[in-house]
Amino acid sequence: RCMVVGLVLAVLALVWQVTRAAPVLRAGYVLMALVLPVWYFGTPEHLAFVLLAPYVALAVARLEGEGGSTRAAVAAGALAAAGVALEPALAVVPLAVLALEAWLARSARVVSAPEHAALGAALAVAFAVAVVAVPQLLETGPGLWSAWRALPRPSIGALLTRDIHVWIVWFALGAALLFGRTVAPRRRIAVLAAVTAAGLTAALLQRSGDGPDFFPAAAFAVMLLLALTVAAPIGRSRLVALRRVTAALLLVPLLYLFGAVTWRRAHGVFTRTRADQLVVMRLLGGARKDIAVLSADLADVYPVTLELGHRFVPRYPSLWAALLPEAHPMRAAMLRHYGDDLRARPPEVIVVRAPRGAERRPREPAVDYLALLCRDAVARDILSRYRFAERAGGFELYRTDAEGAAACVSS
Repeated sequence: RCMVVGLVLAVLALVWQVTRAAPVLRAGYVLMALVLPVWYFGTPEHLAFVLLAPYVALAVARLEGEGGSTRAAVAAGALAAAGVALEPALAVVPLAVLALEAWLARSARVVSAPEHAALGAALAVAFAVAVVAVPQLLETGPGLWSAWRALPRPSIGALLTRDIHVWIVWFALGAALLFGRTVAPRRRIAVLAAVTAAGLTAALLQRSGDGPDFFPAAAFAVMLLLALTVAAPIGRSRLVALRRVTAALLLVPLLYLFGAVTWRRAHGVFTRTRADQLVVMRLLGGARKDIAVLSADLADVYPVTLELGHRFVPRYPSLWAALLPEAHPMRAAMLRHYGDDLRARPPEVIVVRAPRGAERRPREPAVDYLALLCRDAVARDILSRYRFAERAGGFELYRTDAEGAAACVSS
């Protein structure tokens, strides 16, 4: 957490440098990067927003005639590349910025700007390093992509109306459409609206329906509404009060929700997800150790392992292979990867998601993770050394020194 706070503050220094004429962008960044990310703090989506923020702020400065130093532009482009590397779907954000700049300039020459050149170069270098460091990436990449596409997905309609994460985006885009032409910094509003829409597009492209996927879009939407609230009007517009009241009121639902969760968590009242994470943390214990958590839900693994400093053994952060169709070729391959990882570095403890009755989350798939892994010969051989130790809150703990049923038997 200290490292993430340090990164947020370091990026803030760059944002501060390129937003001299737009302090509202600083306020929006601090609010969504440091104050209100709540349960998203430190997730890849939160970090991606942090890393993309200077690039977006620089685009606003460029279009408003402020510009910035070449060094700041190169840094913003490199940071944006890191954000895209973390969340590849968010590549649509710099693409939206570039398209808007080219359209407003009526020229494609904007692509040669230092920030765009740095972004492209950094992504190329990152890809080359990844291929050299992990040569099997080109071989396994298509299979993983096929497996990811085969996962069950909610409909686009369900995603577009899911909850406050999406509603705040619609609120912000609607307000920009209604009032964008009545404010002096019209290009600022245009950039923020473009990246907000791009963030939503990135979440829809992933089709997972997970809240973190929508965080960058929601964060940019908050920045957009803040900009609409304080923007100076063009001439004596009669809509000034209506615009400011509307934008401020539209901010209330999200700020209330995120703020209420922050307040409740500070006073020991947690969401169900956090309550489950606390169960996992208690089962794992405080001493640093090698661990494995068998669950298709990333929230059961992250940020638990980082908060406690444990070393997570499997190469995949969650057992999402369990959600693949039975006949998909990557399902057996990924289970074998789990077996290979457990054999190469046997964890001291294994926590398994195994809910019963009311312990099951809404829409949680019914998966017996141990039974699934025990189908693989390598995984079955290593799991035969672990025995049931304890059960709590929909999770089971297995250790080699326990005296309960063997893992593959108990499943």
